[in-house]
Amino acid sequence: MFAFGMMLYELFAKRLITFDMIKKGIWQDSAKFIHIAAHQVADGFRPEFPAYFPAEIRPLVEACWSEVCLGLEGVGLLKCVV
Repeated sequence: MFAFGMMLYELFAKRLITFDMIKKGIWQDSAKFIHIAAHQVADGFRPEFPAYFPAEIRPLVEACWSEVCLGLEGVGLLKCVV
């Protein structure tokens, strides 16, 4: 679910998180990048929503990013939104 939320975020925010990390010089070593990204997410990092982000999509993205595991119930959430 988290990855789906990230995909929606990048699509509607018109921003690729990977490019931000490339700019910071973290991408040169892919193993280092994966390690850093995984720790940031586990520590609760979530990108900020830009002002122009659609208000209708934000609750879905936030639900996907929730620290409470949605598991298969997350599929039901998607059905409700769609």
